[in-house]
Amino acid sequence: MKQVLFFLFIIGSILLDCDEKLIQLKEDMQAADGTEKTESLIKLAEYYREIDINISLNYSSQALDLARKLGSQKDEISAMLSLADNYLEMGDYVKVIEHLESARKLAVLLNNPYSDIELYKFYAKFQSSLGNHQKSNEYYFKVLDLAKETDDRKLIAQVSQNIGVNYRYLKVYSESMVYQEQALQIYEELDNYAGISSTLISIGKNWMNLNDHERAMTFSFKALELSKEHNDYWTESIACNDIAWNYLQLGDIEQAIHYNKQAYEIRLNNEITAMAGSSAINIGKIYLEQKKFKTAEYYFELALEHLKGYSSQAVNKLREDCYFNLSGVAEQRNENEKALQYYKKHIAIRDSLDRLNNYRKLTELQTRYEVEKIEKENELLIEIQQLDLNRQKTIIYGFAIIFLLSILLIFFILNRYRLKHLQNEDLARINQKLNQEIDERVKIEKILNAHQEHVKLINKILRHDLANDLSVMKSGVNVFLKTKDEKILEETHRRIDKSVQLINRMREFEKFMTAHSHLKVYQISKIVEQIRRSYPATGITLRGECEVMADETIDSVFENIISNAIVHGDCEKIEIDSTPEDEYCKIMITNNGRKIPDNVGEHIFEEGFSSGKTGNTGLGLFIVRKAVESYGGEVTLDNNQPGNVVFAIKLRRAI
Repeated sequence: MKQVLFFLFIIGSILLDCDEKLIQLKEDMQAADGTEKTESLIKLAEYYREIDINISLNYSSQALDLARKLGSQKDEISAMLSLADNYLEMGDYVKVIEHLESARKLAVLLNNPYSDIELYKFYAKFQSSLGNHQKSNEYYFKVLDLAKETDDRKLIAQVSQNIGVNYRYLKVYSESMVYQEQALQIYEELDNYAGISSTLISIGKNWMNLNDHERAMTFSFKALELSKEHNDYWTESIACNDIAWNYLQLGDIEQAIHYNKQAYEIRLNNEITAMAGSSAINIGKIYLEQKKFKTAEYYFELALEHLKGYSSQAVNKLREDCYFNLSGVAEQRNENEKALQYYKKHIAIRDSLDRLNNYRKLTELQTRYEVEKIEKENELLIEIQQLDLNRQKTIIYGFAIIFLLSILLIFFILNRYRLKHLQNEDLARINQKLNQEIDERVKIEKILNAHQEHVKLINKILRHDLANDLSVMKSGVNVFLKTKDEKILEETHRRIDKSVQLINRMREFEKFMTAHSHLKVYQISKIVEQIRRSYPATGITLRGECEVMADETIDSVFENIISNAIVHGDCEKIEIDSTPEDEYCKIMITNNGRKIPDNVGEHIFEEGFSSGKTGNTGLGLFIVRKAVESYGGEVTLDNNQPGNVVFAIKLRRAI
């Protein structure tokens, strides 16, 4: 009994009769023109396919005639596949193959990805109808690859969902879940509630087949909630249908009847008549199992009333089951004549369905043979096309070689013509190189002259200072010999030490100038005066004077330290003290701004370090340190107290 009920639940999910949708489709068809009208006719054919196959065939034929009249090969392929779909529903596989082959040949000529997608989708559906779900998935995977190439997210979701359904039929539930969840994720990203609902229903059916009815209902309830939110009565009724089935399997008869009746009311109120009949049968089955024969009979007769006017195989299967169960009810109530009449009707419909099924099985075997034959022919056709393509490539390559040879000949002639011009260019380049070498020699001579000047300066200092010191020492020695005064000897020692220090200092200066030949003499007062003009609101004072060895970046060194004190330290006064110390000049830059935080002060000279809302890239003080070090000097944060922040710079003095 439960197995039959489950079959009826599944059958119910493919029946649709919604007048509002039909009216809208017909209005769209009347308003459309050209290819849009062809598409509307195909949609009407799809609508009628489960209701009246003859009307569906008529719309498909109209679509094909219009597509041929318009010369639209793409629409012609779609119309052929629509006709093939109708014949597939009728079980006429010969006609299916005939239209499918015509569509395939046209698609080969058209070479359009959209047409390939439509063709592969139908092949997949066709194989699935033959029960060959593995082969069906092979075609769906081809569609999936094309959809990914065109980044058609909606198509990717639809195909993933169909692949999942095929895996469910193959009972490979793990793979089915993977593809269903992929489809669900994409539908959620696209905010496609219809796709989300249908996928939730499909995932629920997976768990139903795995007999995990509690988990199955979680997905069915989600679909129910979403369909109510969007007034999707079709999905809402299917969700109720599935929930009822799960409750029935869990033994909760009351809830099973409740949700079946809810599905029935939704379908009846929204004129989904055939599905209302399916729901009535489900309710009757439950009451029959509970031995409530009168109530069961009421719902079976109600179902027959709703199924009037429909003649599809699915509806006839429902009608056959109604008569069988009505016969059983009559027999239980000892209404034997009535039971016999119902049973005869059941047998008549069953025999008709059996004949149709037997015919379909025979034609199915023939079709499988024909499909395999077509596939082999397709493979052969592809090989022939590949040979043609190779031949065309050979011809193209031949022309390409001739073209390249012609280009080479032209290039050779032009090359000969350009030789003199190139020779002139070579002479010009040689001349330019000579000029560059002359310029380089002039620069070297300037550097040598500068070194000579430094050497002269050192010699001058040595001659002057050492001569003075030697003269003092000579006089001191003479006086000491006469007076034996040890104070004079001490002065002589001091003069000797001073002379040695001078010689060492000159040697260090010579090494420094050799290693820093790019450095020039800069005056601290001029640098400070230039920066003072940029900050007129801040009191900047200078005490002392020094000339130091540096390059053009010396301005940036002072600019960065002073601007940081003003911008980040909010200082109002800056004092600069310049003091000579042996061969160096020590420059103390003091501001009365805020104290630099301790955790910041120890990192401020590091590359990329910055702090606080006013911190920028953190390169300023890093550049200061690198520049000063390149001059052979050093820079430190000497003091860090509120109102007394001191930076110390030590630079080589100019002699």
